Amino acid sequence: MYRPMRFSEIVGQEVVVKLIKSALIHDKLSRSIILHGPSGVGKTTIARLIAAWYVCTQRTNDDICGKCEMCKAIQNDSLIDVLEFDAASNTSVEDMREILNQCNYAPQYSSNKIFIIDEAHMLSRNAISALLKTLEETADHIRFILVTTEIDKISNPIRSRCLCIQMQSIKPSEITMHLNALPNIKIDELAIKLLINLSNGSMREVLSIVEQASILSDTVDMNILTQILSFANDSSVEDLMQKIVTGDFVGVFDLLQLILQENVSLLSVLNQLIQLCREKILHALNASVKEKLLINLIDLNKLYFSSTKIAFFSEFITIGLTEIAYKNKAD
Repeated sequence: MYRPMRFSEIVGQEVVVKLIKSALIHDKLSRSIILHGPSGVGKTTIARLIAAWYVCTQRTNDDICGKCEMCKAIQNDSLIDVLEFDAASNTSVEDMREILNQCNYAPQYSSNKIFIIDEAHMLSRNAISALLKTLEETADHIRFILVTTEIDKISNPIRSRCLCIQMQSIKPSEITMHLNALPNIKIDELAIKLLINLSNGSMREVLSIVEQASILSDTVDMNILTQILSFANDSSVEDLMQKIVTGDFVGVFDLLQLILQENVSLLSVLNQLIQLCREKILHALNASVKEKLLINLIDLNKLYFSSTKIAFFSEFITIGLTEIAYKNKAD
């Protein structure tokens, strides 16, 4: 997946980038900082770019080059002066002490040794105590960058010793602009709207889907996206269709909540319902049943195209399918 190699390539975090670059240029960035905000908005990427600032061999006045061996080494996690630690899978105090022991060694390629702690809120109480002790006694050449999606779970003693920088969800307009500028791939308008709906403000989520889609085609459209998105199992879709047709609107609502718990996209489910409804129409022998299914198909298609144009499509689809079922009950 594409990851920005320079500060100028970061999307949707203009204020954060401006603040950090200004602090770096004037050598005023705190030795311990916390980057916090929603998933997939560039926190770890910016942490790595900060680290690259201190080792880049071709740095300009306001940005790193992103191309020299040092910059590439950081992106590949192979530079010994920059240690990246995943707190989600290494939560114990022993894990923390092991990495903090590296503070005793001098940096090899710059004047700083940088520790990036991802998912910092996952650290155990004892690990946090070990980190706190190190923050209080940190040598001048040691820098810590904590990354978290849940700043409230970071203890006050840790937060009080760090510069806390909040990052925001990426705006739809910024996602659209970035997708339209991607090289060697074309993404149509409806597909972009769907990607925005699915992203919840996460550029990482969008680019992950686009990367998968690009394997299948140089042009990303609704058909390609539907192929790679998560689907509900056939029995659930069949059950949902039955509840819609029979007017069991309460059952429709309850089943949709269960499907959502399985992290299945309701837009994919809606697409599955449309395909199933078409099959049932082709095999329907009774004229009145066929007519009812055709009406449902019309309503499902209207709901589908409306859903691709709004941000909170899961709730919209839930209400829409419930209303279609209620309409069938009334009939």
